[in-house]
Amino acid sequence: LAVLPLPSVVARSSTSSSSSSSSSTLEGTLLEPFAGVAVPSSGSEAGDLQRRISRESEGLDEIWALVRTDLSRFDEGHAVSCVARAAGLGYRQGDSERLPAELQSLVAELRGPLAAGALKPETVAKLTTAVAAMSLRDPALLKALVVDVRRRSRELGAIDAALVARAFAQLRERGAVETVVEGIADRAAAFGSQALVNICWAAATVRLQSSDGGSLDAVLREASHRGERLWPQGLANLVWSLGRLRHRQDACLKALLPHVAHRAHELAPQGLSNCLWGAAVLQPPGASVGWLEDDAVLRLATLALRRVEHFGPQELSQVARSLVVFSDAASRGGAFAPLMSAVVGEALRQIEAFGPSDLASFSWSLATLQCRDRHALEVIATEATRKAADMRPRDAVVLLRSAAMLKLSHQEELLASLSKTLVSAARENLLSFRDMSGLLWSHAYLRVRRDSLLQADMVDALVQRVGEGSLREVSDVAWAAAHLAPDAAEMKGTVLAAALAAEVERRGAAEMSPQDIAQAAWAFSVARVSDTKLFDTLAGAFLVQASRPLAGADRGGHWAELVDAIQAVVVDEGSAAAAAAFAAGDHSPRHELQSAFRDAVLEPALRLLESLGRMPLSGLSGLRIGSSERRTLKKLETFANSLGLLHLGAVHTSVALQRLGLTAPEGEAGLAPAEVLAQHSGLGRNGDVAWLALDVSVRLGDFEDAVHEPGYLLDTSGLDAPPRGELVPLTLGRLRCPSHAERVLLLRAAERLRTAGRQLLRRRAAAAAVDADAGADEDESSWAADESDRRGMAPQAVGTVQLVAGDTPCLSCLAACVQFAKMFPGVELSVAFVDARIA
Repeated sequence: LAVLPLPSVVARSSTSSSSSSSSSTLEGTLLEPFAGVAVPSSGSEAGDLQRRISRESEGLDEIWALVRTDLSRFDEGHAVSCVARAAGLGYRQGDSERLPAELQSLVAELRGPLAAGALKPETVAKLTTAVAAMSLRDPALLKALVVDVRRRSRELGAIDAALVARAFAQLRERGAVETVVEGIADRAAAFGSQALVNICWAAATVRLQSSDGGSLDAVLREASHRGERLWPQGLANLVWSLGRLRHRQDACLKALLPHVAHRAHELAPQGLSNCLWGAAVLQPPGASVGWLEDDAVLRLATLALRRVEHFGPQELSQVARSLVVFSDAASRGGAFAPLMSAVVGEALRQIEAFGPSDLASFSWSLATLQCRDRHALEVIATEATRKAADMRPRDAVVLLRSAAMLKLSHQEELLASLSKTLVSAARENLLSFRDMSGLLWSHAYLRVRRDSLLQADMVDALVQRVGEGSLREVSDVAWAAAHLAPDAAEMKGTVLAAALAAEVERRGAAEMSPQDIAQAAWAFSVARVSDTKLFDTLAGAFLVQASRPLAGADRGGHWAELVDAIQAVVVDEGSAAAAAAFAAGDHSPRHELQSAFRDAVLEPALRLLESLGRMPLSGLSGLRIGSSERRTLKKLETFANSLGLLHLGAVHTSVALQRLGLTAPEGEAGLAPAEVLAQHSGLGRNGDVAWLALDVSVRLGDFEDAVHEPGYLLDTSGLDAPPRGELVPLTLGRLRCPSHAERVLLLRAAERLRTAGRQLLRRRAAAAAVDADAGADEDESSWAADESDRRGMAPQAVGTVQLVAGDTPCLSCLAACVQFAKMFPGVELSVAFVDARIA
């Protein structure tokens, strides 16, 4: 996802290098590879031609005129010099442009000597560099160059090897770069430091794979131990190359990082960003930063903060990308928030200069860091909308994923522009399976449906390319398709669901994470895929992942979702017995998984919730949660957080509501507003939308007051501060449990009932015409005074409360419902919910 830089290749100009000068070094200024390279002379005439080519020709027209008049007198050295001079004067072949006739003649003249191996190594290096600079698309010439370099790779000197490797890297000729690396590996100790860095840069550009003891490993190791000899830019390029190659070798880092830390002040902005980016991508996931890395990173970060106004869009996006890693890692140096704030501020100042790739990379960094700066997000979204039409598919996918992670569902113009770009690319067969996966996942995550996303051409492309995607991408597509289908029934038996299920079964689920397994199983259950072997494969792989003693990635939520999926699968109509056998097959991974979930997750959670409801009332009126209830709530919170359990899943939440007596009695009509709520469940995040109806009578002796609410829909997604009240919330991960709409609505209902009770107390006091002090003795914060309690005259609430949640209620919301029912035993609380994943 990071934008990869193209560091400058530093070299020294030479007019007398030869293939035998293997110890020559590349140092100084940027190499001008086309001027001043000696050509074998055959007399004064040849020297005159070379002078006219290299020095007297000041434009392309003069070069082409010289070729037309003197081509017959050229040798291969003159021909190469003309090609190089044309490149130096700025000639570039356009996408649909044909080569000039003069250049075609030069290429034709060179094919013979090149095939015969008659060109000197330095001449081959010069020609290859010119071809790369001109973006020349001549397959025959390119193939001849590759063959010649493979044949003579061990003859290349330091400068020639660096130039050839750089040129082939620009031409994306991975095999040729690998040949150069293999040809110089055993001679690396005799090469110049900067030449080694340039060869490493070329290998990184084409992403060669390094292996312990391999040729590239030897070159990287030799270059890393030359830190004291490298120019600052070369030092930064080498760190960037190690990062690009994902080559984390402790010996290389120990040799390089002290020089990076000591000479950080000499680095230009590009060098600072390259070093930060390289160190970040080499950081192992989840590992803390070592003291040597910490020292280098903190020095680099401090200098970046001081010079941030000199950074361009590419450098800013690289620094932001590195802060994603170091903000999450356990660095000893403290927070990186000041640097991130400075980077965001500078990016907003330069936002119009950001190209699509830089904009996509920067947006992804903000999304990963969960940026909450609404102004910055609005500015970036506006700029992305303006440039969406010019984006490459890969950049558009990254931006779309970033918008989803930042919950920018209100940016309809941005989402529409990116979707239009990607759908058009898909119709032209320009999207990979990974890109299509990102497109679908982003819309599903934001709950934004578009008719064009699951049309026949998109589905056909997904089915045809399913073998190209990783298992995670297959899982994402299955999950997204289940969300985006207008009706869950539309997923039943679809070609897409069948193809995705077959791919998972073919490859096995051993490489899938617990999260991927759970979401794939849920998607297949929605699609009514009833293949027992498939679900056994998923359940078995999940159990293996969960049993790892040191690297368990499973969470309680994954268990709940997977067990939900297994129990929700329905086989063909009329096969109830088969369905029961599927759900509880003895001695199968499914059965083992369900038993483990029931014993280790469901029953302990329900026992704690039931004990909370059975405890005696605390206080005179039972309206306050006492210490015993708080201890039980704390046990439930600790239990849930130890498992990473946010909710029990849709199926088992329904089971829990029945066990807790929080569902409507049998025979009564269901909660009709559930269908209305389903249309609004996308208003906010999980727990942010709920609906409540209230029909309660509050009685005190002969006095009675009706509290009625036909139905109230609440969205708390924009709620800044959670309300206080007697319903004690749990702290579950990153959920905003105190602000969940279910709890807020129950608090409002409790307050309305308390208000009605206080009004009845005042009416009773006035009607009884007791002494003036009776009213003053009443506790306005509770329903009844001490005297009323002793006489059994506390207000009583009788009636019904209906609550519909916009998503599966979390454990905190279930606990809030139990507390409410405990406070008002005469009120019948009925709770239902909409499974927002398929609503």
